[in-house]
Amino acid sequence: MEYESLVKELVAAKKIKSEIDSKIKRLEREVLDTKIASDAVAPLRNQGGERTENGVTFEIKRTYVWDQDLLANALSIYPSIEDWPSFITPPSEIKVNLNKFKTFALENPKHPIIEKLHAALSTKLGDPKIKAIKEV
Repeated sequence: MEYESLVKELVAAKKIKSEIDSKIKRLEREVLDTKIASDAVAPLRNQGGERTENGVTFEIKRTYVWDQDLLANALSIYPSIEDWPSFITPPSEIKVNLNKFKTFALENPKHPIIEKLHAALSTKLGDPKIKAIKEV
């Protein structure tokens, strides 16, 4: 094929893809607006997660947000950054490896930093989404 015809075919395919993507988004919104979907998503609104109803898996993702000021305050018990626990990454932004933190907290429940780190953690939930559909 020549360049011009390939470009025209690519443009046509992208247009079709855009139309299909738009239709998928519209249909997902319509499904999520139904009572069945709303009832399935309701228990997820507090914690996130996923739930399947009539072959459709709904999902609300969660994001963990660490309050940087509270983290800095919690870490002030250490004389230097080198003394920080291994599950915490030094600045620019303080990051905490949640899995390693959970392990540390279970192994050291009375450590003075645990309560302060718990206070710095919050959970942000995303919007409901359709994760999968099992065809019947």
